[in-house]
Amino acid sequence: FYLDYIDWLRSSCKTAWGKQVTPKTAHSYYTTLRTALNEAVRERLIESNPCRRIASPKHKRLNKVKYFTLEQIQIFLDLLDTPYFITYQAHDRTDDTGKSYHVSEYQAQHTIPLQQKIFFYMALFGGFRRGELLALTWDDIDFAEKSVSITKSTISYKGKQMEDLTKNYSSMRVVTLPDSIMTMLKNYQIEQKQYKVSIGNQWIGKNYLFIQWNGKQMNLSTPYHAFKKIIKNYNDSVKD
Repeated sequence: FYLDYIDWLRSSCKTAWGKQVTPKTAHSYYTTLRTALNEAVRERLIESNPCRRIASPKHKRLNKVKYFTLEQIQIFLDLLDTPYFITYQAHDRTDDTGKSYHVSEYQAQHTIPLQQKIFFYMALFGGFRRGELLALTWDDIDFAEKSVSITKSTISYKGKQMEDLTKNYSSMRVVTLPDSIMTMLKNYQIEQKQYKVSIGNQWIGKNYLFIQWNGKQMNLSTPYHAFKKIIKNYNDSVKD
C-alpha cells in the first residue's frame, strides 16, 4: 500500500524536478509522503515517521473568482441583442464555373445566435454551471411551472465529453426563471424544431437544448469561445 504512494510521489517529483512548485503542490506532496510513511510505521518497516519532525508546508487559499458587477451584467446583456460588424479583407474567390474574381474589403453585420443568448441568460439569471446547462434536455424544462430541473452535468473525462451527476447532492435542484427567459426558450424550441426538419437525416441529436450543427450536444469549450468573441467585439467597438 505505502509503496504505491511512494511510486506516485516519485512520478510526481520527476514531473516537477527542476521546476518551482506552488505551495499547494508542495503541501500535497508532503501529505502524501507522510501518509505513506505512517503506513510503513504501521507495517513495522521503519521505526518512526520522519515527516513528524518536519513542519507541513503552508499554503493559503486565494479567492480568484471573477464576476460581473451589475453594471457589467447590463452591458453584457445589451451586447447579446446588439448586431455587430466584421470586416473581411480583400481576397480572391472562384465561382461555380471555375472562374476567379476579386472581392474588395467589406463589412458584414451579424447577430448573436439565439441559443447562445439563452445560454448566457440562463447562466446569469439561474446561476447554472456550464456543465449543468450543456446537460439540459427539453424534458428538463417545465413551461407550465416556468422552471428548470438540474439533475446532471456534462464533464470532460480522459478527453471525452460525458454526462455525470451534479457536483454534489445539494446541486440537484429546480430553478424558476423569469417569464422573459421562458418566452425565449419557447421561441428557441420552435426554431430548433424547424432547423431539425431542415437538415433531415443529418440530425443525430438526443433532445439537447444546446447543440452543434447536427443536433449533437454542444461542446464544452463552445460557451467560453462564444463569450470571448462577444467581449472582443465589444472591445473593438469601444476602440473605434
